[in-house]
Amino acid sequence: CPSQDSAVEVVSSRGGRPSCSKRNMILLLGTAGTWFIFDIVFYGNVIFTPFILEKVFNVDQFHPNKLAIAGYSVIIYICALPGMYLSSYVSDSWGRKRLQIFGFSMCTILFAVLSLRLEVLSVNLLFVIYLLTFFFYNFGPNSTTFCLPAETFNSRDRTFYNGVSAAFGKAGAVVGASLFKYILDEFGLDYVVSSCAWVCAFGAALTVVAVVDRRGQGLDYDDQDLRLSLGDNNHHETREVSELELT
Repeated sequence: CPSQDSAVEVVSSRGGRPSCSKRNMILLLGTAGTWFIFDIVFYGNVIFTPFILEKVFNVDQFHPNKLAIAGYSVIIYICALPGMYLSSYVSDSWGRKRLQIFGFSMCTILFAVLSLRLEVLSVNLLFVIYLLTFFFYNFGPNSTTFCLPAETFNSRDRTFYNGVSAAFGKAGAVVGASLFKYILDEFGLDYVVSSCAWVCAFGAALTVVAVVDRRGQGLDYDDQDLRLSLGDNNHHETREVSELELT
């Protein structure tokens, strides 16, 4: 057994620059790219929901049902809330990758239906389908995009790439907020919903290709964070310890 005078060396992989390996770049494409894509659609629709509903219900600024649009907006946001609770219930069993693919795919289908049948669907059915897109935002990428970077990268790189992914998400929000009203006014509602369908489809495809499934794995899956080397004159023993043991 090593004596108390043995040299103790704690080697930590923390600190220094994050790894820019090819593997991390592919993972970053998955976490940052899908976050960017989702926020284009999400923030574009959230911010301009009243304007989209005005197109659905044929309401202009002088219409007496202008106030009703605010009520419809509240209904959408209330009905979207259960999606977040449901996603928290199944995210561990499904995995965040599968949940994100499912959410993107359902939004793709719903926006495609709106695009293809916009002129023939009743107003009430249009409203219900549009409401369901908000449910699947939450039961999908709105509950996964901010979690994926934390479980995708090892502890040395996690903070940096989480920040990069979040920055790409906010950039997507800026794109959505900047373009949606212009596209809606210049090209109409059918162009908006068809664009959303294509963007969500690309998000689903990117998730399949570049996002990893970490179900059942701890957050220290790729770490050698703390190593304690104990040695005497002729023998050295190395074992991993946790930060709790060192304290």
